[in-house]
Amino acid sequence: MESSSTEGLEHVNIHLYAGISNMQKLINSQSERLQKGDSNQQYLIFTRVRAADLAKIDDVRSSLGKHTRMTYYTHTDLLIIKLMPSEKLEKEHGNLGKALLSK
Repeated sequence: MESSSTEGLEHVNIHLYAGISNMQKLINSQSERLQKGDSNQQYLIFTRVRAADLAKIDDVRSSLGKHTRMTYYTHTDLLIIKLMPSEKLEKEHGNLGKALLSK
């Protein structure tokens, strides 16, 4: 794995890509933990994602959620998924920022 692709993500578990349904379960599970506040981990890393797999993933991208951002490294077959915060969480962060500024 190229170090620059995972730089800063050393603490993130790396998953072997085992198909879209498995990936979707992992995304849903981690997203649920984020929403509940049980985790602050926004990243999932998958290895052995081939270009053909990526094409299939792109075909079902909308079912993976609008809250995901993906980065694919062709030379290492590495897919990094970032789970974006929910709208509710973003509003809470905004309110906290406003409160801090007003103080």
